[in-house]
Amino acid sequence: MDEYRRLRKNYFGLALPDIIDVDFDTKLVSNIILALQRGKAPDIDGLTSEHILFGHPILPVIISKLIPKPKDTKAMTYDDFRGIAITPILCKVFEYCLLEKFQSVLASGVN
Repeated sequence: MDEYRRLRKNYFGLALPDIIDVDFDTKLVSNIILALQRGKAPDIDGLTSEHILFGHPILPVIISKLIPKPKDTKAMTYDDFRGIAITPILCKVFEYCLLEKFQSVLASGVN
C-alpha cells in the first residue's frame, strides 16, 4: 500500500478512490444472485438465473472463489485466474459484481 501511495503522487490521470476494495466475497455474490432477473431464456448451456438462484446454498461461495483475487498489489497475470469456462449467466453475475465494486470509477459522464 505504501508503494501504491508513493507511485500515485506522480499520477496525473483521473482521480480514483484512495483504496478500492476488490474482494468479491460471498455476501456480494449472494446479493447479486438475488437481484438477477427471472424468467429469461436459458443460455447456450441451458442455464438460467433460476438455476443459480435456487441452487445449493453453497453456490455463492463457490462462485466467489471463481472470481480472481489479487495476492498483492502487483499487476495481475494469467496465473492469478482459475481456468474455468464461464457461462453467460455466470458472466452476468461477474459483471454485476464488477459494477457494484467499481461503479464509482467507471462513470462514463453520459446522462
